[in-house]
Amino acid sequence: MLMAAMTDRMPLLRIRDAAKRLNVTPLSVYRWVNAGQLRAYRLGGEHGPLRIDPRELERWLAQRSSQGRPPPTPPGQGATSTGRKSVGTSARRQNQGGDTHA
Repeated sequence: MLMAAMTDRMPLLRIRDAAKRLNVTPLSVYRWVNAGQLRAYRLGGEHGPLRIDPRELERWLAQRSSQGRPPPTPPGQGATSTGRKSVGTSARRQNQGGDTHA
């Protein structure tokens, strides 16, 4: 009976594995967890690693979809947390070049 219960369980996902499934960075997953949008479990106490139940991840995606929210945006294709697209380093270097032409 114990074996049957064990086979019904799916292994928990590491943050990086959940990020791969969502095609986002692990930082995005951490943000959703910290904001209380995505449930995660901490193993081994206060400083233990975070894990996500894959079924919970699927429910979260379905909930986002039912609310009309788009699926997570792949890294480098969406807006930053400030709502602006990120600027490449070459564009920043050009702006920092000390141009005095006005």
